[in-house]
Amino acid sequence: MISFEVSDTGIGIPAEKRDQIFEAFAQADSSMTRRYGGTGLGLTIAKHFCEMMEGTIRVVSEPGVGSCFRVTARFGLQNAGAVSETVVPAGDGMPVLVVTGNALTREILTDQISVRSVRADRAQTGSDALALCARRPSAGTRTDT
Repeated sequence: MISFEVSDTGIGIPAEKRDQIFEAFAQADSSMTRRYGGTGLGLTIAKHFCEMMEGTIRVVSEPGVGSCFRVTARFGLQNAGAVSETVVPAGDGMPVLVVTGNALTREILTDQISVRSVRADRAQTGSDALALCARRPSAGTRTDT
């Protein structure tokens, strides 16, 4: 059994609303979606996963001070045969273009791909990716789509 806590110094949750936040599409305050975004599904999904893994999720919160979510879940040991093989082939010379608006995701994916001796370029948007492709020489590139 593993237990961990996630705390914040956010807006907090009133006592009378704490049980509701784990229900689908419910938020502590109807204006929260407009001000902070979200659909009201995240905690419902987290609760479901915890329960599937014989665990729980609980919250301690005070309005204006923040919240602390405590999660428990049971994890089993993975046998040696369950370890997957590397998905990216070792440097076969084919370039890879990572395109995502999330800078951290772009960095992580590029690093993971580069470790396998594959040349990885990155772009933030689809337009950036097309511009990068247009600047690359076409020799040796594939023509099928």
